[in-house]
Amino acid sequence: MRWFLLVILILGSLGPVLAEDILTLKVATDKAVYESQDKGTMNVTFTNNSGQMVEGIEVRVSSTDLMFYSKKARIESIPYGSQTVSFTFHCRSLEDGEYPVTISYTCLVTSKTCQGGVCQTLEDKKSYNIRIKNGEPSISLESGTLVVVDNRTTIGFKNSDEVAIDFQFEIMSDLKLQYESYIGYLLTRGSKEILVYGDPGEYTGSVRITYEDRFGREYEKTFLVRILIEEKEKPIEVIKPDYSAFEVRKVHVNAASVQPPLSRYYVYFIMLSCISLIGVVMITKLKRIRNE
Repeated sequence: MRWFLLVILILGSLGPVLAEDILTLKVATDKAVYESQDKGTMNVTFTNNSGQMVEGIEVRVSSTDLMFYSKKARIESIPYGSQTVSFTFHCRSLEDGEYPVTISYTCLVTSKTCQGGVCQTLEDKKSYNIRIKNGEPSISLESGTLVVVDNRTTIGFKNSDEVAIDFQFEIMSDLKLQYESYIGYLLTRGSKEILVYGDPGEYTGSVRITYEDRFGREYEKTFLVRILIEEKEKPIEVIKPDYSAFEVRKVHVNAASVQPPLSRYYVYFIMLSCISLIGVVMITKLKRIRNE
């Protein structure tokens, strides 16, 4: 009976046992939270501070939701300290939540008390959760004021996050409006032209939008808007002069009219007469002087 119990103990020591006291296992990822279709890296670190030799560590990861590009890794030995193996994964199309990953491993452990043989075959496993938190479409108006010129204006939408699917809008206002309400996919920007009928002035209204994200989650938002109809400029009337009201007279210039008038000849005659008279007087005086 004693020999039977001793054989059981020896066989039990050669079988698999938990490795918590020999190896410690730490799991970390490159991001705390992932989105659907993201890629990530999982780092698995083994630490041996037991004083025993750990060899042939075979590591395996498994998950029903995440796709790992490589599911196996091997560490030849860890006499003392830590070593890390990395696994790259793809999140696929996952909704919000936590998705478990199982990390399992086996290894061989020898100690100083063993005489040239393997003392233990160890195995263990650990579960780690990958958190998925998907973003939402972030929609806003490009402008809260719609300026109407020649009965036309444009409404624009912006999206700064996930794609919006089946995007459409409706404008509530006292004005008469004509537009196409369906945009469909809204990636970053989208717009539609609107025909507006009304008197010049400022009007208030609201825009209700509905859409879905890629997971089928439905959204609805409402924005307030101002609709400003500008007054049309009156054309400047240019008055053209009516030249037909004026009588156009033709002036005929006769060549004879260019000759100097007769009054000029009379003036010339008087001047010559005066000059002649002065000459006669001067001659007479000179003769008198000579005779004396």
